[in-house]
Amino acid sequence: TGTISGATWSTLGRYGNALSFSGTSNVVLVPFSSTLNVTSGMTLSAWVFPTATQSGWRTIVQREVDAYFLHASSDAGALRPGAGGTFNGTDHHLSAPSAIAVNTWTHLAVTYDGATLRLFVNGTQVNTTAATGSLQTGTTPLRIGNNTYGESFQGRIDDVRIYNRAQTAAEIQSDMAVDVATIPPKLVILQPAAGAAINGTTVDVGYIASGDLTEVNHVHFKLDANPEVMDLSFDGVYQFTNVLAGSHVLHGYLVRADHSKILGTDTSVSFTTTPPDPTPPTVTITSPAAGANLTGTVNETADASDNSGTVAGVQFFLDGNPSGAEDTTAPFAIPWNTVTASNGPHTLTARARDGAGNSTVSTAVAVTVTNSTSTDPAVVGQWSQVLDWPLVAIHMSLMPDGKVLAWDDHTDATGAAVFDPATLTVTVRPFLAANLFCAGLSMLPDGRVFIAGGHISNHVGVASGTIFNPQTQSWTSGGTMAVGRWYPTVTTLPDGRMLVVGGEVNCNECNALLPEVFNPATGTWTQLTGAPLDLPYYPHDFVLPDGRILVTGANRRAIPTYALDLATQTWTTVDPAVLDAGSSVMYTPGKIMKSGNGRDPDLPGAPSVATTYVLDMTAPNPHWRQTGPMAFPRTEHNLTLLPDGTVLTIGGGLNSDVFDPNAPVLTPELWDPTTESWTLMAPSTRPRIYHSTALLLPDGRVLSAGGGRWGPSYLEAQFYSPRYLFKGPRPTISSAPATLGYGADFFVGTPDAANIAAVNLVRLGSVTHAFNTNQRFLKLTFQAGGGGVTVQSPSTANLAPPGHYMLFILNANGVPSVASVVKIQ
Repeated sequence: TGTISGATWSTLGRYGNALSFSGTSNVVLVPFSSTLNVTSGMTLSAWVFPTATQSGWRTIVQREVDAYFLHASSDAGALRPGAGGTFNGTDHHLSAPSAIAVNTWTHLAVTYDGATLRLFVNGTQVNTTAATGSLQTGTTPLRIGNNTYGESFQGRIDDVRIYNRAQTAAEIQSDMAVDVATIPPKLVILQPAAGAAINGTTVDVGYIASGDLTEVNHVHFKLDANPEVMDLSFDGVYQFTNVLAGSHVLHGYLVRADHSKILGTDTSVSFTTTPPDPTPPTVTITSPAAGANLTGTVNETADASDNSGTVAGVQFFLDGNPSGAEDTTAPFAIPWNTVTASNGPHTLTARARDGAGNSTVSTAVAVTVTNSTSTDPAVVGQWSQVLDWPLVAIHMSLMPDGKVLAWDDHTDATGAAVFDPATLTVTVRPFLAANLFCAGLSMLPDGRVFIAGGHISNHVGVASGTIFNPQTQSWTSGGTMAVGRWYPTVTTLPDGRMLVVGGEVNCNECNALLPEVFNPATGTWTQLTGAPLDLPYYPHDFVLPDGRILVTGANRRAIPTYALDLATQTWTTVDPAVLDAGSSVMYTPGKIMKSGNGRDPDLPGAPSVATTYVLDMTAPNPHWRQTGPMAFPRTEHNLTLLPDGTVLTIGGGLNSDVFDPNAPVLTPELWDPTTESWTLMAPSTRPRIYHSTALLLPDGRVLSAGGGRWGPSYLEAQFYSPRYLFKGPRPTISSAPATLGYGADFFVGTPDAANIAAVNLVRLGSVTHAFNTNQRFLKLTFQAGGGGVTVQSPSTANLAPPGHYMLFILNANGVPSVASVVKIQ
């Protein structure tokens, strides 16, 4: 029974009465019942009568948080119905291709059969999407007309139904023709299933009652020839104990308050029971090893087996306290963020149970948590004071003169500016011809900033290219693309042209399918008509050493990994695995690391992940390989290449809810490509969440800025000084060429030649939406000599696309010089 809050009864229902919702806080709250925990299949259906053209998600029925839901509108467009759920922890949802009518009754339904979600409008299937696994269960209530996000429906709702199986289209159409109140009462025994074999003497019964329940008060059961029993609680569950082994028949029917039987509600199920299994499972913790010293996030794993062949679940424990939820699927493992535990000794155990209720606790594994608590900047780096800016730096690009171009969700007034790290001054440089919010950006070979697309409205892109000249600090046109693009990605090609991929054209998920190429020599655009691919917005693109373009992820959601051969305009699938990628970085030519997850911030908030993967595109058969996770799960974090080849992650959130004040991750982490592990750095005092940015500067510091405009806004910036800046004197560059050719030797003057251990190039960065499109790292070969080092430049433009790079020399302590900016051409 649900509780009505604010909604009112109307006689103008699809069948008799309906509930009317105002579109504000009206809701029907149905408290938890185990019958709401549908797992392997479902059907949600309802008649809806919208009285306004609402946009965004608008709740018809939803099990919190996102266990399963049916909405009259979605982020695909106003009154385009949407539905979905959470399957084995992963959100899947879909939307109708067109809007439903206002002031008209429409029947909506969604089904899930273990493999596919199907959306129906007026009994006709209009969309499908693949989904597998069990639907999320819990003890949360069911809500009708509104949810905890405030996504309220305006209009009337009638005839809401929930089934624990997927109906056929014919069944949905049959339901449409019959008022739920006129359907006779019916008892369905869900558990035990027909023909089930139950081990032990306890039989758990699960049931539901449907149809017109006006007269129904409770249920009677009869097991074999035993006396009848009553379930007066009528809560969907009952239990028989001390059941003898053998074959059984369970009979049940619905009754009134006076215990009189309601005719036509009889049902029965046959099953068998076997003698109790007295043998417990075995379980052993396999990782981490006893005596291990642990930092950051580690994976706890366990091997478990049972004589029945099935282990029902493994629960991990830390010092006797449960660590997260029980893992019910092999291989048994959970991530453990050791930062949440105190430094020092700890004990890990795991408990395995079988279907008969037997359980075993593993031998304890003693480990020691040794996370650094140092505040020494030589260990964890150091943050500067906060600098007030007149804008939220949603987009940033480092220019050859060391200054930074930044802009906000608008580029008029104070929305676009140039920041000088040397003087800390901000000079406003507005652009009025279009709004460059949500554009793609990268660097032209001549050092100008190139921008593609922009913002007309949400999901509607600008078709123009735009160029910013650092020398004149002025804006000019970069021609016009064939289509508008909102959230595209720009990549500098080895021949100096600019590739633009993805971006939405004129509606949600209406992605630009054809890549386009801008030729700066002629100022013209060319569509790659032979290379269509539907990519979600802000794909993560890289130029590979063989000249192909690799796509490793996207800001909006996880995707397979693709490669584009520009010469043949052919896409191939590198790795079909759909793996999260909150941000990606090519840490050496052909080798990519990605971490965290990307998620559409318009969707309901979902937990972030700490996973990290590496891909070696120089290998014969490249596939993603999972490495040690970050200490903190993150989404919308920035990965920044540093002069020593390590990768710094800053910011992000523990979940994708940009309005959650507890979500921001304040502690950066440093990834070492040699050990493929993360180390915690000095925490910041400022959140860097959605729409934040980070750039490496020539002096070796990292500029961290922005965040907000969707969620709390941060009109500010900070410098982070990595720990290498506190490890002794810096080497100095006394001379370096302004330009370099390919495959040629060049001389770098330095008084520290004898102590130089590395010469590295880092391409100037251009970053927005948690992805730096322009950064690139190359380790150069060199030979020390009198007064300096002789260095071998990159051999091809595939390794180092033409443009400006920071040239660093590093001493034996790993301390970098201040970079000289060189142009490779």
